[in-house]
Amino acid sequence: MLERQCQAELSDSLAAPGFSGPSPALADKLNEALLHEMAAITWKPDHAVAQYGAGHILSLLNKTEEAIPHYRRTIELQPDMLPALDSLAWILATHENANLRNGPEAVRLARSAVALTGEHDSRAVETLAVASAEAGDFPAAIETAQKALKLAVAAGERELAGELAAQVRLFQAGRAYRSRSAVRGDRETGRHRDAEARRVTCVSSSSWRGEWEPVTPLCRPRVR
Repeated sequence: MLERQCQAELSDSLAAPGFSGPSPALADKLNEALLHEMAAITWKPDHAVAQYGAGHILSLLNKTEEAIPHYRRTIELQPDMLPALDSLAWILATHENANLRNGPEAVRLARSAVALTGEHDSRAVETLAVASAEAGDFPAAIETAQKALKLAVAAGERELAGELAAQVRLFQAGRAYRSRSAVRGDRETGRHRDAEARRVTCVSSSSWRGEWEPVTPLCRPRVR
């Protein structure tokens, strides 16, 4: 199936140093997967999984502005979908395009994600930290990043801990975090975390079986 064919290549691409987008061959496969998601949405506009899948695939294709409405629609349909909350909050907090950023909304979304994870997920807490910085609340950003750092250290996430320590220093200097990517697995440092690879969940694509329903998923790093 399409999803299985591109799964390994997608993981390898995200792990590559300096990743800035999928290869042309993988982009073709992602665009094909996107067609399935869009067909599902056309048939059933309130299909939350397809809305999220479309948003995530568009993010992987570096079409962030097109991805945002799908993430928002996902959250409208399913307010407790953690990957959508975290992905949208991350974009609104960190994207290099100021026209796409919205600190207060990012904080609201990130707080929802943190609450749903019981405040024990270092990535969700990190998102709240960068959102707080974007909103201009640097004391909260510092405190939250330090909490995420403690969680990462306790979980043995050494590379993430290093990044969080750098974020603490950044926030202490009164600067917000910026990312060139909408996808958490391809920070501009190009470093791929082992923890990221372990935290794999999937974007379900849809296929016609008399009705649209999730089938074999297209996996991505670290969405909760």
